[in-house]
Amino acid sequence: MKAVELFAGIGGFRVATDRVGIKTVWANDLSSKACAVYRDQFGSGGVQEADFADVRDSVPAHNLLTGGFPCQPFSSAGKKEGIRDSRGTLFQYIVDTLKAHRPRYFVLENVKRLLTMESGEHFATILSALAELDYFVEWRLLNAMHFGLPQNRERVFIVGELVTQHKFRPLGERYTPAKLANAADLVDLHDKQDKLFSFEEWRPIIRWPSPLKLVHSG
Repeated sequence: MKAVELFAGIGGFRVATDRVGIKTVWANDLSSKACAVYRDQFGSGGVQEADFADVRDSVPAHNLLTGGFPCQPFSSAGKKEGIRDSRGTLFQYIVDTLKAHRPRYFVLENVKRLLTMESGEHFATILSALAELDYFVEWRLLNAMHFGLPQNRERVFIVGELVTQHKFRPLGERYTPAKLANAADLVDLHDKQDKLFSFEEWRPIIRWPSPLKLVHSG
């Protein structure tokens, strides 16, 4: 299976795909600092540093598209203009890439505020655009701390699979349960609060056990 990573940042999705044996064949980001970190982690040829509009024709065939599309238009720290902000239209590049390459899967990520901007109008627009491409689309609001990481960080994840490829199963069989933190885990964290604020004590994210297993073929 081959993946492409749009608006890659420092490679969060790349860490995940590498761990489950999915080969990333193309990645892009505009930020020179983010690309420097990406190259340091994954190799000098790992990412294209450019405006996606200038390199989108070079995106190769792939089975999985990932992307943390720029969140500034949706973030509570930004101007909150949503898709009316010109940066918000970068989401259209994701739609165009999905339409052109028809990968079997996509996984997208954004900030929590995306759900509530203008009473959910922007989020509805995004879901509609994805569904019109004949993808089975689902979304979840996930918090990093529920997966054992020492960070209260909520993000929206949108996952899609081509309708022609999706195997509909009874609801109880459709999902692989994720192991969330339990009461004992939280008590243990309270006993070791000093470690939460000491970077030297943090376990590198690459060493954390994966709570979800992506089952794939091809």
